[in-house]
Amino acid sequence: MTVQENLGAQNQAGAEGQGVAESQGVAKSQGVTRGAAVSGRSRLDSLTSLRFFAAFLVFISHIYTRIWYTGADPERSFMPALVMRLSLIGVEFFFLLSGFVLTWSARPTDSHGSFWRRRLAKIFPNHAVTWLVGLVLLLWTNQQVTAAQGTTTLFLVDAWTPDKHVQVGVNPVSWSLSCEAFFYLCFPLLLWAISKIPARRLWYYAIGCVLLIAAVPVLVMRLTPAEPKWSGLQATEVQVWLTYNFPLTRMLEFVLGILLARIVLTGNWYPRRFRYGLVLLPVAVLLAMSLYYPYGNGVLLVIPLAMVILAAAQTDIEDRRTFLRRPLWIWLGDLSFAFYMTHWLIMQYTYPLIDPHRRAGVALMLACSAAYLLVSVFASWLLYSVVERPVMRRWGRSRRAGAATGGRGRDAVPSSEVRSPAS
Repeated sequence: MTVQENLGAQNQAGAEGQGVAESQGVAKSQGVTRGAAVSGRSRLDSLTSLRFFAAFLVFISHIYTRIWYTGADPERSFMPALVMRLSLIGVEFFFLLSGFVLTWSARPTDSHGSFWRRRLAKIFPNHAVTWLVGLVLLLWTNQQVTAAQGTTTLFLVDAWTPDKHVQVGVNPVSWSLSCEAFFYLCFPLLLWAISKIPARRLWYYAIGCVLLIAAVPVLVMRLTPAEPKWSGLQATEVQVWLTYNFPLTRMLEFVLGILLARIVLTGNWYPRRFRYGLVLLPVAVLLAMSLYYPYGNGVLLVIPLAMVILAAAQTDIEDRRTFLRRPLWIWLGDLSFAFYMTHWLIMQYTYPLIDPHRRAGVALMLACSAAYLLVSVFASWLLYSVVERPVMRRWGRSRRAGAATGGRGRDAVPSSEVRSPAS
């Protein structure tokens, strides 16, 4: 059975290229006010570029936590509350985008085994290298590492436990890969089920998914014990886990991304309305900051983020030139997964050597922040060039695509899959 063989007459096909996703639709325009079903091959360079901006938001949240944070109340103080929401934006954006792009690039001839092999080739080499580096750094700094911390992180099951000590055991940012690995495992079944939904009903399912996302924090806060509070928040450690880290609840965003991609592929969309997501996002952030966690995330952020994804996809489908399609931003988008995997390890183990007593002035903290951005970009380029790209060239493409390209060229290195930088 193939990943998309049950799409039948719809039969959207795609081909992956570096930092892009490509797809082929079959329907024609459905009217003036409605978007046309995708025809031809559309490179989603704008979404590739947005990967870096989302990763950069996560970087900002981590640089603030590691260098600038002074212990202020994360719920009531403006900067901690804002930074926490920036991290939430990065997480939600990448889970949404992952479902969208994987659906966009799905091919009717692709087998389940080939799909899973490419996903493994994409995420595990970078993960294994940074896991090993993190383990060496932990031992070098004489920190205790339990077997549970090491093994659950290595095998990408750390997000399934509420124990924060396990989740942050070796490389704290890798918990989101645990979610992604579960999403990839379920993707063929999810795509098969969603492809059965008639095009005219896709919006109803998308709205239902948004309502479920909104319901998660309400149900969790009502059905689980309210004490003890965790890390200055108005939620317990278990409540944070269930609303932020738990793969089953985070899958709702991934499923919404699949639904959005199917909406675009079938032409059942209204492109002019989605550009307002960029305007609504700051408003949503301010509203989220006015609410205690976990109410100040989820649905408030996911709606404008979905609109941003659809607006960016629209610009690529229409082949409109924007700054997001410039080579620099696309290149940084290609590096975003490696950037996410390396940046925390770099600042975590070097900043204590620079400012061991946390007494640095503003000038030094600004200099360190800028330096960490540059060093993290360099480290991500190195990891991408030495590990990620060569592995994807060897194992990250279908054999049929490899035969067609001779293993060479941009299309021979698919990286349309979106990693999820999250913290």
